[in-house]
Amino acid sequence: MLFHKDFDADNQTLKIFGKGRGSQFELIDLSRATTSAILDYLQTRREINQNDPLFASVDPVYAGHRLTGEAVRKIGVA
Repeated sequence: MLFHKDFDADNQTLKIFGKGRGSQFELIDLSRATTSAILDYLQTRREINQNDPLFASVDPVYAGHRLTGEAVRKIGVA
């Protein structure tokens, strides 16, 4: 699960937790284009708390619900 606090736009990184490795995490370097796209997406959301999901629905019916990995991939491909 990714939270808003895991995204660092200034350093263009994303902190992810390794699958099956407990509390160990890795910092993933992001391209400028990816960082810019995430910032653009975050501007479409209302008030964001650091513990809110990084990728959440902006649909009025599902607002705030975490998006699935597949949903994020579809947005990135579009």
